[in-house]
Amino acid sequence: MTHETAMHDPLPLNWRQPPVDWASLSGLLEHLQPQVMRNPHAEPQVSDVDRAKAKPASGALIFVAKPDPHLIFTRRAQGLPFAGQWCFPGGKSAPEDRDPMSTALRETHEEIGLEAANLRYLASLGIYYTHSGFRMSPEVFFFDGVAGWQTSAEVSEVLLVPLSALADPERYRLVWRTSDRGNYRFEYERQLISGPTISICIQLLHRLSERSLGPI
Repeated sequence: MTHETAMHDPLPLNWRQPPVDWASLSGLLEHLQPQVMRNPHAEPQVSDVDRAKAKPASGALIFVAKPDPHLIFTRRAQGLPFAGQWCFPGGKSAPEDRDPMSTALRETHEEIGLEAANLRYLASLGIYYTHSGFRMSPEVFFFDGVAGWQTSAEVSEVLLVPLSALADPERYRLVWRTSDRGNYRFEYERQLISGPTISICIQLLHRLSERSLGPI
């Protein structure tokens, strides 16, 4: 299948509300199957040419099993590319990484100090191609809450967002950059999350409501 750079409509925010009890949610997460994920914004998909050149990277979607499960987000420190943006712990693959999961675990330890022993692997969402040239693999984990996280030279702040808030369509806005290109943004506690990070969140919410969007 050839991936053209034609515009497409943004994905609707029509997922079903995910369960807030951890037993039900973890059952859904563990049965997720990896797939190539769509860009949910009103902009072109990444072309086949750019996909072939994309650099491998991983992000860690870490659930904290509070009464209402939360996801961990990190703010990129000043001096880094995309400084100040909220994202998942993660980064580019290194030669010593065996697979996307090991990249996610290494980056999580480097950025917020969580040990692999405190994280239980649940699933991979698959691959998301970014317009900045990365082939992102979002890997999903459960954090047992025994050890705390910390900031680092790469992370200036950690934010926990309840899944119930992330699933609230009223917190999303489609911001138009031109007359025909727009991007979703999500707001929580006066913080804005956007870009590939919120793209992956939108995909996750559709997948949890068992709406297969199909590979694009």
